[in-house]
Amino acid sequence: MGTFLSERAQRGLRLLAPLVAAVPLACSSRFGDHYLIPNAAAAALVALFGAWVIFWSRDWDAASSELDAPVAAFLLAAVLCSAFSMDVRLSLFGRYPDVLFGLPGLAACAAAFWLACFFSRAGLGGRLHFWMVLFSIPISLYAILQACGIEPLFPRIRLPGGMRAASTLGSPVFLGTYLAMIVPFSLGLRTAQGNERTIGTAALALALAAMAGTGTRAAWLGAAAGAGLWGFLRLRIEPPTRRRFNTSKPTYQTSEIRWFGTSRTNAVRMFGTMSGKFGRGRPSPIPKRPLLLAGAALLLLWSTLSFRRHQLSLADSERVSMWKIAVVQFLRTPWLGSGPDTFVLPFCRFRAEPFAGAARRGWVHDQAHNDILQVLATMGLAGMLAYGWLHWALVRAALPAVRSNAPEALEAAAALFAVWVAAKFSALSLSAVWPACWVAGTLLAPPEAPPEGRAWRASKAALFLLCVGASSFSALRAAAAEHSSRLGALARRSGAMREGAAHLEKALSLRPEVLQYRFDLNLLLWDAAEGSPPSSKALMHDRAVQVALGGIRAHPLHPEAYRLLGLSELKRIHEGRKDRIPAARTALETALALDPGDASIDKALEELSRLKERI
Repeated sequence: MGTFLSERAQRGLRLLAPLVAAVPLACSSRFGDHYLIPNAAAAALVALFGAWVIFWSRDWDAASSELDAPVAAFLLAAVLCSAFSMDVRLSLFGRYPDVLFGLPGLAACAAAFWLACFFSRAGLGGRLHFWMVLFSIPISLYAILQACGIEPLFPRIRLPGGMRAASTLGSPVFLGTYLAMIVPFSLGLRTAQGNERTIGTAALALALAAMAGTGTRAAWLGAAAGAGLWGFLRLRIEPPTRRRFNTSKPTYQTSEIRWFGTSRTNAVRMFGTMSGKFGRGRPSPIPKRPLLLAGAALLLLWSTLSFRRHQLSLADSERVSMWKIAVVQFLRTPWLGSGPDTFVLPFCRFRAEPFAGAARRGWVHDQAHNDILQVLATMGLAGMLAYGWLHWALVRAALPAVRSNAPEALEAAAALFAVWVAAKFSALSLSAVWPACWVAGTLLAPPEAPPEGRAWRASKAALFLLCVGASSFSALRAAAAEHSSRLGALARRSGAMREGAAHLEKALSLRPEVLQYRFDLNLLLWDAAEGSPPSSKALMHDRAVQVALGGIRAHPLHPEAYRLLGLSELKRIHEGRKDRIPAARTALETALALDPGDASIDKALEELSRLKERI
């Protein structure tokens, strides 16, 4: 293993393992989003470093597996669906930088998988698993502190979902999926000796406690599924010992003596005699440690359920409603779907109860909380066929590795199963799934590269470089834009409106598809217009309308773009420009048609009616 590499390339690969494992730990206050942007940027930098190592070694065959064709087919289906998307820019760039189902997120996952194949063929798969468990410890500790009401790094931010722990992954749901993957690795590390066993025990205990802090049931389902599969696979190769007693003369195994005590008490003798009398081979005494672990897990699960008892029925109704919306959208666009990462558009259009409540109307969901329904709704049958082929190929390629009974393969298979189960009930993010793609590469890379033609090798290398380049460009561009947006927000708070506008304009030039930047810039323009001379105020309001029109050109079916235009026209009407009333009404009514559940649009229409009567 690894003999084809230069010494420098081998050092680079050994350094790559802790870098990959540390990506979910990345966080920074230099961005408006302290967690998702740093995760995406760190993943991009690690991918670039890994691609450089492959380029240095000049062995492209190592980055190959039996999943190459299904992965390429799924990427091709995503590109095809993006070309016919309801919102092309949303599919091309994603709603958030950490999004999974947009083209940049899918490209990042594919690049991570191929990098992991190269990494595993160099004999470093077990090293990666160890570092993942090790780095999960500070992530879990951070989550536990947050669940206790302590935010040590960024005390001014508000945790999403109330006091549910999000750690450095930015969301309780994303954190729960990540921890579900860590549980099988921790269990596997507990079977080792020395310090590794201690690390595995600590990581497992902290992961369970952190999952309780997330309040996410999907994480517990995934963790239970992963732990159960790992236990089944281990049981298959290491069946439990059974006690054998001689009916004529009771004997005791060393393990039994060690369990009950070093001295052969009368109770042990009596138990052995009775067992011999009945002539049955009983299982070894019930182990206490697994029972204690299971009891602790059940206690933490109970705390999760009791922590969100008043929210669970509403959460279940919301999830079922999102699944129904996904089915409705699939029936409307069965062949190519609405477009990758465009679920937010059918969600806004078709959402009903329980999302219509006054306290929840401002909430939108960009995922169906089920990966299969997400693909069906946004990529149609074209994406689902490729997605199904990918699943079938993954299982087929994983079976030989699992049958080899290698501990690393069993842990990787159980970890992937945990993520797969959690994905059926929860939203996914790149920060949670990206490490799982590395795990898949360590599991599915065969010892020897399969024989391939020169044309396929060249096209695969080009696709790999394209995935690395596209995902890295998207993530680093988003990081630069978010940094400028952060500076703009700080300048606005301090009253430096001109400086803040310059920063927000820069952010908008870097990522013109982000509607939030347009909202932030217009809010600054509206604040700056207050108290300004009439001529300056008119110029600022005109600029705000131009910003809103740019959002409609970028997202012609997004209700937020039309709402922003309607609010911008309202500012003009407040100046006395009665001629803008029809334009404002048209924009707001279009927004209401695209999102009937948004109460803020109703309020804006009521304000427009009052202004019409007053002017």
